[in-house]
Amino acid sequence: GVGQLASGTHYVLDVTGRGGVQSDADAVTVNVTAVDPSDLGYVTAYPCDQPRPNASNLNHAHGETVANAVLLPVTANGTVCLFSRARTDLVVDVNAYVPDRTNAIRAVTPARLLDTRIGDGIATVDGRQLGQGPVGSAGVALFALGRGGVPPGARTVMLTVTATDALAPSYLTIAPCSTGPPNASNVNVIPGQTVANAVIAEVQDGPPCIWSLYPTHVIVDVNGYSY
Repeated sequence: GVGQLASGTHYVLDVTGRGGVQSDADAVTVNVTAVDPSDLGYVTAYPCDQPRPNASNLNHAHGETVANAVLLPVTANGTVCLFSRARTDLVVDVNAYVPDRTNAIRAVTPARLLDTRIGDGIATVDGRQLGQGPVGSAGVALFALGRGGVPPGARTVMLTVTATDALAPSYLTIAPCSTGPPNASNVNVIPGQTVANAVIAEVQDGPPCIWSLYPTHVIVDVNGYSY
């Protein structure tokens, strides 16, 4: 009941010691929902002791209610930060936490690995996989190991995958490149929409591929990994 978050500001949220999250939690999995935003925008969740990253967890239009799952590190004082580009109400539900010193699952500060768009302000964490144009049925390989805090030995990565500027009603599918696109979808989008979803992708046998039914720009941010 604190009221809407103002445009271009962040909210510091206490997470440890609440909702079953232990005081020494290393990371949390939360569902973040934007409710009745004032304009087109996005929400970024990140640890408050790090600079706000060039990443997003959900994207919305004016008046939409949009949710997405997020894995993110918790600061030493038990907080996470939520930034909103537009004025909006936020709802945050906790689903799980990662105990301190657990090595099987690790959250990282969100980092952008892929952005197929071209223009001012478009960037990835290391300048790779940038500006190659829309993804289509031929697919594109996503290189995650050794980037954005993901170590070479990781088995899976947790991603936020965003589709935007679709040329026709389309969907994205993420799977091992060797298998080809399965009969499944991770993100569904129509022209004029920007839609994001959380995806867990296997990386131990090589980079996963992203396919789109019709040409669509794709943005990928990494939030965590597992061994």
